[in-house]
Amino acid sequence: MLLTIVVLLFIIHSIQLEFVKSESQSCINKDEKTTAGSSRTSVTIMGASDDSSKKEGGTTKSLSTADEKNDEKSQQEEKMITKNSKEKRMFDVTVEEKGVKEILEALTEEEKDILPDENETLRYFRAEKGNSTKAIKKIKYALQWRKDFGVDKLTKAFYEDTSSDSLDPELAKTRSLLLEEAQTGKMYVRGYDRNGRAVIYMRPRNENTKNVDGNLRNVVYSLERAIACTSKNDFEKLVIILDLGGWTMKNAVPLSTSKKFLHILQECYPERLFKIYICQAPLIFRAFWNLIKPFLDPVTKAKAAFCSGESGKKNIRKDFDETKVEKECYGTTELRKFNASEYFQSPMHLTFDETEDSS
Repeated sequence: MLLTIVVLLFIIHSIQLEFVKSESQSCINKDEKTTAGSSRTSVTIMGASDDSSKKEGGTTKSLSTADEKNDEKSQQEEKMITKNSKEKRMFDVTVEEKGVKEILEALTEEEKDILPDENETLRYFRAEKGNSTKAIKKIKYALQWRKDFGVDKLTKAFYEDTSSDSLDPELAKTRSLLLEEAQTGKMYVRGYDRNGRAVIYMRPRNENTKNVDGNLRNVVYSLERAIACTSKNDFEKLVIILDLGGWTMKNAVPLSTSKKFLHILQECYPERLFKIYICQAPLIFRAFWNLIKPFLDPVTKAKAAFCSGESGKKNIRKDFDETKVEKECYGTTELRKFNASEYFQSPMHLTFDETEDSS
């Protein structure tokens, strides 16, 4: 039960900011207009310059002239901001670009080097509802966490040349840990929704260890893999299918694991969840949902889809190719059983049972 509550709490935390999106955007845009005047010209981040460089002898210089004078550092930073994405904007493009610039300027070169992708700063800006100061604090914490947790090594553990005479014992330990955690298929990435967002299957009933560190590393690996698979389709948010069939308190995730799981999701992976589909939910879970539902805004409630009976089938089949969804979750085809060894040997940008030809 605890894991399911944790997931719902994460949804609330991740989505609640969208409830105030319009109000925040309106306020920020209003401030921008007050500062710059109604005739403000929109500029790209790296094309921006101070007021003194925009005017000479009362004549406004063209943006192209200002762009030409950007130094090498600015050109390098430009490559680090705003990668093409199909995700919807939260604020006006000028507001978001200004926020990203402020965040980038506050990061050290070392921090910039470990940014997972070009849009990480933008996601934090959106997650903090346009508050650059808060976003800077959060992203600095997250980047330090990635370094301390060893996310980069975690994702590369299975791609070490095992024929080498100098194997990394830490990577070997990570491989062993992940294989043990994933053996029962309690969490893995398989398939996509109709838009191309990767799907993480979660099955709490298959919990097989009480190893807090192992559970967390399995979670982080799954998130990173789903993100890699989703990114190739130009999306940033992933989908979760939570299969609660057969769940009991006996196979519940330890409290300490759930707390850390929630913390990592909240602080280190903002703006990453698109939707969660909850299949075969027991009565106790539905009771909990009904208890908190009146306090949730409509956007948050829309992110959680309960799937049971005929309505559940319609939910799944509307958003997925049902022939590629596992039968236990209202798919129509008997798909291959999950194989942990095969899963970890395939590239990070492929989901389980996906090949380069089919991707």
